[in-house]
Amino acid sequence: MRRALVAVFLVPLAACLFPALDSLDSNAGDASPDVVDAGAQDASDASDAGASSPCADASHFLCDDFDEPDVFAPWTTLYVSSDTTTPALDTDCVSHPYSLACATSASASFDSYARLMKTLPDTTSTAHLEFDVKLGAISCDAGGGDSFFEIFKFGSGNETAGVELKADDVGWFLNADVSDGGAIMTYLSSAPAYGTWHHVLADVTFSTSGTVSVSVDGVSSAQIALDLTFAQQNTGFLLGLYTSGSCPATVARFDNAALDVQ
Repeated sequence: MRRALVAVFLVPLAACLFPALDSLDSNAGDASPDVVDAGAQDASDASDAGASSPCADASHFLCDDFDEPDVFAPWTTLYVSSDTTTPALDTDCVSHPYSLACATSASASFDSYARLMKTLPDTTSTAHLEFDVKLGAISCDAGGGDSFFEIFKFGSGNETAGVELKADDVGWFLNADVSDGGAIMTYLSSAPAYGTWHHVLADVTFSTSGTVSVSVDGVSSAQIALDLTFAQQNTGFLLGLYTSGSCPATVARFDNAALDVQ
């Protein structure tokens, strides 16, 4: 991952501390997240509209359907690069009334990001994740991991080693940064359908014989086996959009994020 050449805004989030969020960007507006009216949904999304939220089940370690005014309250930190804006509520969603829209800018010389982080307990040994995502851009440049959209990450910070789901011109790929500075990559069997909602599931085991498995829409899947003890301490879960390399400006929408840990 390239080192970002933009200012990093890192804000610890506590419940309802929206005035602090305003300081992230001059366009942040009032103390609550902006609401973007996405207009009529695409016909391909019509069957998803009105889906139930997983957050009716209060047993999740983290659950955010982005439908409440205090949308940032469940999270620990918000990362927003200086070239973009605070994530906003959006009416294009899977479960009504809102999703969370994270925007990034186009550049081949620096990284752009807008995403949330939740710190995990130091004793975390396994994690199960589900969420819905819709990418708005067409694609990044040629594959190989140099230019990508990053959708989620398990790691200790915004630009540290971790386990990530990414997408480029080739398709979805699972990436694991290892403790010696290398990386393991494996592509899923499909590519994102831009402008369409996808359902993502991921399972991570943090151990010397750790595993990471990801599936998209219950069809395309990939798994990596590696030593994940380096990521066990001070690990966080990051959800949002991070772009690197020759990727266009885009918006990714997220809905119904549910995380369970043991």
